[in-house]
Amino acid sequence: LIDGLNTYPEDQGYARLQALKYLDRASRNELVSVLALDITLKTLQETTDDHDLLRKAIDGYHMVQSFSLQDGQYGLLSGLTGNGANAMRAANLQRQADITSAAFATIARYMSGLPGRKKLIWISAALPLTFTQENERNRQTMTEFTNLSPPLFTAVKMMNDANVAIYPIDPRGVIAGLMDPNLGTMNQLAQRTGGKAFYVDNDVAGRIEQAFADTDLTYTLGFYPADSATDGLVHSLSVRVNLADADVRYRQ
Repeated sequence: LIDGLNTYPEDQGYARLQALKYLDRASRNELVSVLALDITLKTLQETTDDHDLLRKAIDGYHMVQSFSLQDGQYGLLSGLTGNGANAMRAANLQRQADITSAAFATIARYMSGLPGRKKLIWISAALPLTFTQENERNRQTMTEFTNLSPPLFTAVKMMNDANVAIYPIDPRGVIAGLMDPNLGTMNQLAQRTGGKAFYVDNDVAGRIEQAFADTDLTYTLGFYPADSATDGLVHSLSVRVNLADADVRYRQ
């Protein structure tokens, strides 16, 4: 999934080139679909293992300027302050969260019909889970907090039900600092579904390859809780293995 909704055009272009670089050297034969997200979710290539078709789909991807990203160097809100600009920023972020969540839900419904463990490689600069801003109310400065996580976490539950792990890959490379709140979103969505997030790395092609290879070996575990444990609450699951150097990823 190439995410134009949450990613600036120059980073979309770099992601496109890196995806083509991966295909040029890939020897794997997974079944892959190529999707693009702007204000709607588009299928660029239906599921196939034909690298020529995948290459043609990615090569034909057109970068888009997201209406929601208005705070960049050339954005309409760049440098603007005040309640009006803040309200637009909050509305843009809520739109990003709603459209991204709807896209994830659509992908989960589609992939639920496919057998086995699946993955969504999400090439995106992502978005924050929360948003805090300073507004003037009755001559008083007030800090207002917006939580964008509920629709995203609902979509994550659908991903888990469909046995899909999310692998976010940030195409911004080393430009993105580790304090960027969007990286927290990538880690949260990956960890909740048993995937892995990749960021602050210019080798996007290498990270795509790593994401594909990450499920070369999988196990399916199941259990039945005792009747006395069915309290109607959500419980976190923990999986451990008796190998000191193993990195275990699983849905929570």
